[in-house]
Amino acid sequence: MLWGFKSATFNGCFEALVYDELKAVGRETEYARVMGRTQAARAAGLLGASLIAAPVAIYGYTPLLLASCAASVLAVAAAMSLPKAPRVASAGGWSYFGHLKQGAVEAASLPDVPHRLLFLASIQAVLLATADYWALFGREVGLTKPQIALMMAALGAIGGVAATLAHRMRHLPAGALYLMVVATGGCLLAAAASFQVWSVGLLVAFVGLYWLVDVNADARFQHALRPETRATVASMKGFVMQAATAVLMLAFGVLASAASYQAAFLASGLLMMAVGAGFGTVAWARARG
Repeated sequence: MLWGFKSATFNGCFEALVYDELKAVGRETEYARVMGRTQAARAAGLLGASLIAAPVAIYGYTPLLLASCAASVLAVAAAMSLPKAPRVASAGGWSYFGHLKQGAVEAASLPDVPHRLLFLASIQAVLLATADYWALFGREVGLTKPQIALMMAALGAIGGVAATLAHRMRHLPAGALYLMVVATGGCLLAAAASFQVWSVGLLVAFVGLYWLVDVNADARFQHALRPETRATVASMKGFVMQAATAVLMLAFGVLASAASYQAAFLASGLLMMAVGAGFGTVAWARARG
């Protein structure tokens, strides 16, 4: 329930808040840069936690769970200290279901929004569905618990660096992003096919390429939305992503049980490649049409 509440407030609402705050001061073109830095800050937190976990893991999970609780309390305190933004407009006669309906209509009808929404939700679902199994990847290829913690730190570090630099690629054509998704899936596929200790390097490449695409694709998605329903439409993207993630995580577990973890990672890599190739083909066909 707590994880679901976090997802509801972070996916869509947070993105809309950042975009609209930037737009209020005429700096919405910097959205990709700001969100990249935000992701980098999250990655820095993951990096720090993983480096601390490496030597502590040998004492069991209780100290790590207690430290996680303390970090959550500090996060709440930081959120409470944020300055309150001034009201810029009155909502008037606001209807929850009416607003939800309007957002659903816009999510399905605004130019380029359905395509971008489904693309973002798809790549995010594949990443999240496999990310919870990274530790098992490390265990299966022979890493110890402290080494797995260091692996997670490396994945967080490359994710932060890639997200920070992603805005430099904001002028890339959409076709290039689709090709990068295919390459992203190829890295995961190669990591699963080799399935050795050195294959962790391919996971690092997978995460780095993913964040280069995600930050840019999200910025283009936000630019296509209207302020009145931005949070609702962006949250619908989050809902689609979360629903797809749940299905993919279940499918991963079933495939891992029926065959092996290696087979499940192979399937995830193929799926990411299929997403990039599929959306790229559709975009190419639309452009020709």
